[in-house]
Amino acid sequence: MAAFGLMELILMVMLGGGSMGNDLIDYLPSNLYWQTQGVELKSDVLLHELDDKPGVPVDARRYIENLGSASAEVRDQASEALRKLGGVVVPDLEKASQSSNPEVAQRAQLLLKALHDNARAPALRRLMAIRALGELKDPSAAAVLTKLAKSKRPFEAEYAQAALAAIAGKPVTRKGITPAERAGDLWLLPKDSGLVAQMAIEPGGPVDLRAMVQPMTAMMGGEPQALDAAVEGVTRQVLQIAQRTGNLRLTSVTLGLNENPKAGAVIILRGLYDAKALGPAIQSANPQAAITQVGGVEVVEVSQNRAYLVLADSHRAVLIAGDPQLPMPVEAMVNACQAGKGTLNENKDLVALLKTVDTTLPIWGVAKMNDSYRQLPNSQPFDSVTLAGIKAGDMGSFTVTATGKDPVAVAASVQAVNQEIEKVKAELAQPRMGALPFTQAIKSILDSVRCASAGGTATLRWEMKGSPLGIVLGVLLPG
Repeated sequence: MAAFGLMELILMVMLGGGSMGNDLIDYLPSNLYWQTQGVELKSDVLLHELDDKPGVPVDARRYIENLGSASAEVRDQASEALRKLGGVVVPDLEKASQSSNPEVAQRAQLLLKALHDNARAPALRRLMAIRALGELKDPSAAAVLTKLAKSKRPFEAEYAQAALAAIAGKPVTRKGITPAERAGDLWLLPKDSGLVAQMAIEPGGPVDLRAMVQPMTAMMGGEPQALDAAVEGVTRQVLQIAQRTGNLRLTSVTLGLNENPKAGAVIILRGLYDAKALGPAIQSANPQAAITQVGGVEVVEVSQNRAYLVLADSHRAVLIAGDPQLPMPVEAMVNACQAGKGTLNENKDLVALLKTVDTTLPIWGVAKMNDSYRQLPNSQPFDSVTLAGIKAGDMGSFTVTATGKDPVAVAASVQAVNQEIEKVKAELAQPRMGALPFTQAIKSILDSVRCASAGGTATLRWEMKGSPLGIVLGVLLPG
């Protein structure tokens, strides 16, 4: 079976059912994480992980000495032990990197690079220990967790409170985005936006990665052992990211597409992340990425002249992408984030259209149609389009409403859409399509589609099981 990784995970989130995580480490199983660290999953061991460790452990210096051992096995064991000790051994490794012994110097240099690339590994390790203590439900951990519930470190207090609730057998709900935060992000958008949309990400929690991966591997025709390999593959990739960035949380996504689609889009990502770590992490994964300062704010040029990521603060990042031949609103978005408002309120047509939708819905969108947007198939008759999406349990229900002045043209457009849907359904019914992943899920969505017209208004309704989060991930993490 082909390698299983983040793109397959995106598809599962997009079309899967059940509760999904909105933290990166929700997709990092505790047992597999601690297995990679060589740590036994027991309360006393995990509590030791949460001890403050001033200074360098005595064993660390012995490990550094062993980097020059005559035994290759001893050298390898010492390297692995030092890697697991993390940032606390950096000063001693820096000294060792200047050693006259070439073997010691080279190994120390490699370890320093690995520790620099995985700078947030110690913070990740603490969060994973806190979470695992809650999963073990050992009352002896309560005293330490109670202290950590007042921690100022990112995520620690919340994770400790959740662990305490788990030990006490109480339900816990992760904090989501507030209406005021959603509105604040919306009005940061630039005035030349022609399409605006927003999605609130439902607060989640740790997922059963094995249960989540199983349908995908089954549909890909994998043998039973392929499930283990798939889970390990996703775990490995999530771990690699988390050790560089720390935990990442996504609570909402706000989109503004320029009136000229070639000019690109602004995507505001809200949640919680380590703003100091994300830029270097991107650069480590993509050496061509450049980090600059704009108005005192760190901006990462993710793709040369094509995409920029504004790391506004620890709760908000702004992705700006478009045609490299056209100007991009990088400085304007930095200024908007600093001022707490953009220029969207100057777009009177879009402001009026926004008043026709409920912007507190989990997912919504509006578009003021223009000649560029009307280049899309079957969109010529329409002047405006709105989207409204709600969720009830695992099911999402979505309605697109488009209005135009010519009822005959609107009806013709609806007829063309229905014909296209029937063509796709017929294609999916072919025997060769039956073996492809998610064919049945896509057919289920298409079977729910209802497209109709009444006068100058067209409506398109459909339902889907699972989380729309995968759609967002698919946009942000192209494969």
